[in-house]
Amino acid sequence: ERELSAYALPPVELMESTGDDAAWADARIALADPGLIARKLDNAENLEWLQSTWAGTNALMGGRSDFRCTKLSGCFGPLISEYVFAHILGNSAGSRLLRSARGWAQEEFIEVA
Repeated sequence: ERELSAYALPPVELMESTGDDAAWADARIALADPGLIARKLDNAENLEWLQSTWAGTNALMGGRSDFRCTKLSGCFGPLISEYVFAHILGNSAGSRLLRSARGWAQEEFIEVA
């Protein structure tokens, strides 16, 4: 793997902000929830890029549009699929038998696929 220094990135200072302080006013790049930050965008005079932590960006509509906004989408599909499958499997009759068993013997396992 390449070290981060191999990418010749400019120096970055990470700061936490409430959206009402000097750090927010000076921010050029932000990672934030659109619903929480939409009303505070006017305070971020230097904002060039907002990375949304949500897939939806509707909360930002109708406000400032002089910055780039990217959203999280398409990355949670496999995780959600695993979550749903785990719940289906966890609620199946075979899984309840496994949970109630005192030991994990081979004959207790149920072939799923």
